[in-house]
Amino acid sequence: MEINSSLTTLHLDSTSSGIEGVHSFFKSLEMNKALTTLQFNFNPVGKEGSISISKFLERNSTLT
Repeated sequence: MEINSSLTTLHLDSTSSGIEGVHSFFKSLEMNKALTTLQFNFNPVGKEGSISISKFLERNSTLT
C-alpha cells in the first residue's frame, strides 16, 4: 500500500485486526501519497493503537 499510487479511498470499518494489525497497517500507509479518504470506524484499537494512528495522522498530508 505504501507505493500504490491509485488507491485513493479505503474503507476498513469493523475489521477487528488487533493491535499488531493496526501497527502494521498504519506503518504501511506512511509512504502512501495518494490516499485521500480512510474510514476506520468501529475498530477497537486501545491506547497503543490510538498512538499509532495519531503518529500516522501527524505525518500524513493527503487525507482530507
